[in-house]
Amino acid sequence: MELLTGAFRVFLLYVIFTNTIRIIYALVNRKKIAAKLEEIKNDQEKAGIDESKTQKIVEQEIEYVTDPICNKDVNKDNAYIVLEEDENKYFCSWDCRAEYIDKQNKH
Repeated sequence: MELLTGAFRVFLLYVIFTNTIRIIYALVNRKKIAAKLEEIKNDQEKAGIDESKTQKIVEQEIEYVTDPICNKDVNKDNAYIVLEEDENKYFCSWDCRAEYIDKQNKH
């Protein structure tokens, strides 16, 4: 019984030690990450970059279209396209595109 109690104590010390090391490691990394983010922010301020304006520019450049088969919103730049009567039809996948073409051929 004493052997079992001793083994349990060793196991408990091991668990406490490893968790303590993990907590310390996380705290140290958090400080490093916060310092790096602050450095990036300072660099942006020095360069005259307003983060909110750059985010708006990125959001404005992405145009979404709706797939007529599955009604998913798709980034226009990444969509599969079919030209029909001088109008582009945009699709989320090759399968949706093929299904659309099949439906048009049946009509």
